Amino acid sequence: MIYIDASMLKDFECKEFGRQRYLLNRDLVAPNVFYQYGTAVHKAVQSFWEGKTFEQAMADAYTVTSSYPVELIKHNVYISNKWMEMVEQLPDIVACYYDGMVQDLSKVARISVNVNSLGEGDSMAALESEWTWPYSDEVTLCGRIDRVMVGPELPDVKTASEISSQGVPWKQMYQRGKMLEVQFGLYDWYLQQIDMTPRRVYLEVLVKGYRGKRGRLEIIELPYVVTDAYRERFRQQLAWKVSEIVDYFTHHREDKPWPMSQQLCQTKFSECPYLNLCLNGEIRKTTELYSIREEHLEVRK
Repeated sequence: MIYIDASMLKDFECKEFGRQRYLLNRDLVAPNVFYQYGTAVHKAVQSFWEGKTFEQAMADAYTVTSSYPVELIKHNVYISNKWMEMVEQLPDIVACYYDGMVQDLSKVARISVNVNSLGEGDSMAALESEWTWPYSDEVTLCGRIDRVMVGPELPDVKTASEISSQGVPWKQMYQRGKMLEVQFGLYDWYLQQIDMTPRRVYLEVLVKGYRGKRGRLEIIELPYVVTDAYRERFRQQLAWKVSEIVDYFTHHREDKPWPMSQQLCQTKFSECPYLNLCLNGEIRKTTELYSIREEHLEVRK
């Protein structure tokens, strides 16, 4: 059985990235600082919707940041400084969320769990809910949804810096960049399967402060995700992507490398974590940069 989540669907845009990450199970010894920071912010937001105080949420967030192995990035001055800068900004970002949202726990939807053949089961708050759904004899789709709100509505928390490009307003550019991300289509698809079809999908974007200015919370709608045209296109794309992943894992496990996407080797944010392997091969100097990937979904552990 192959367990496919939104990250795997996205990562397979470069087949070799998918091979390194999900077949060889490799990840960098030094975790990505931006991912770790995002995890800390999500932990604070989760605490908010659990009814915790700002102080409790900060303690939860700092549990995440304090576990980061900073000694592994000391040689990289830019990354080290960036990490310290983000940790310093964390209280302001979390405060923006607490100031900008109403902590009404009744607005968090409830989701059915442990449902039996009669359709009976328990329910729990749809908060950091891990899910699975049988897609075919070979594939189970899975993931973890941050939160579902009464409506149903599907929000997602992001952190961002306000940077405009070529005269395009920042908010419009950010919205267009996120519109086709696979995670929203996949979560929307899953909620349709359990009769919780979202009527609204939106982002809660925590914009980092700049040059002494305080950060802020922006709500950015993703209206196309809930249209019939978008949903039909996603179902078609999902079928193609799943079929492709199954083919590579079934018929090409011994082949290497898998096809690469040179466009993803270096993005405006960072370089691919497996670039050193692609450039230098599996020599000791490169392989010692990696360790066994830590799986974040229980179903795939």
